[in-house]
Amino acid sequence: MLKKSNLAAAIAAAALATAALASPASALPIDQVTLDSPGHEFQFGESGSCVAGAVPGAPAELDWNESANGNSVRPEIDGDLCLQSTNAEARVAVVYHDTLGQTVTKFSSSPGTGNGGPLSAFLVADIGSRVSKASTNHVHLQVEKRNAAGGWTAVSGAERVLYVP
Repeated sequence: MLKKSNLAAAIAAAALATAALASPASALPIDQVTLDSPGHEFQFGESGSCVAGAVPGAPAELDWNESANGNSVRPEIDGDLCLQSTNAEARVAVVYHDTLGQTVTKFSSSPGTGNGGPLSAFLVADIGSRVSKASTNHVHLQVEKRNAAGGWTAVSGAERVLYVP
């Protein structure tokens, strides 16, 4: 009887070890990010964390979504775009860059327009294109506002550079 239980324990241990080896050794980190322009006018933080007159109460997330073979990433952003005391139209953008700083590609959230009141918040949950880690060195996560010419301009102070892990 003792031999059967030892055999069962050994089989269970082997199954667990096999499952552990089949799984990725470690998942890529999810970067925690808070963007905040001077005067708190344009911000990006955790969903539900926008606070009138202050920095968001918690950071938003950028999940790198590394491929199973580890050769590519597909950044995903999740949080709230917070607009304070503005009627401006804004969005959150992720701009991919190579090692020379040249833009590889970009994705952005749907825009939100402030209502001029103390606080307007818009959910941001978007995922970008899958790109090779060999061609993409870092991303710029930034809040952009619509400019007078109808294009988009990065908001000073509401930008962060994150390196591909």
